[in-house]
Amino acid sequence: LGYDDVRQLGRDDLVALTPEAAYITGLPYEPVPADTATSSTGTAP
Repeated sequence: LGYDDVRQLGRDDLVALTPEAAYITGLPYEPVPADTATSSTGTAP
């Protein structure tokens, strides 16, 4: 995100990764694309 300090984050920088989290938090739902959802080993978590 380009911030040097986590305290610079605001609510507009946050998104929910699951529909349930979006419902609970009121954050916009932005799922992670399948091709970027793998760990550094190349396997899904």
